[in-house]
Amino acid sequence: MATQTDFTKFFADMPNMFDTKAFGDSLKTFADMNEKMTGIAVDTAAKTTDIMTSSAQETFGNMRKLTAVRTNPADYGPAMTDFAQAQMQVAQKASEAFSQVAQSAGGQFTDVTAKAGETTTKKAASTAKTAAAKAA
Repeated sequence: MATQTDFTKFFADMPNMFDTKAFGDSLKTFADMNEKMTGIAVDTAAKTTDIMTSSAQETFGNMRKLTAVRTNPADYGPAMTDFAQAQMQVAQKASEAFSQVAQSAGGQFTDVTAKAGETTTKKAASTAKTAAAKAA
């Protein structure tokens, strides 16, 4: 008949099987990275909201000009052309602004992940040295 394995000693030794400090440090690194990325995302959302607000205000101003009463019916064609040109400028400015915001956010995300990777690599190397020293 098979004997039953006593897992009490195994589970009692579990905390000694891995480096709890390294685990805690990696959680802290992850939390710091998450905080920074969330900050970037919120700032980016605020900037894009500002761009959209500005574009909407310009559009409303352009519509106000378009809907003005004209005494000569022939003036409505040029008014529509002016409106279309003004809206193209609004769209171009908004696209350029969105592009700048996206490029900036992408660069910031890259910096944050690179720094987190460097930190993790340094901590892993330090942990490996400590483990090697303990083993020797």
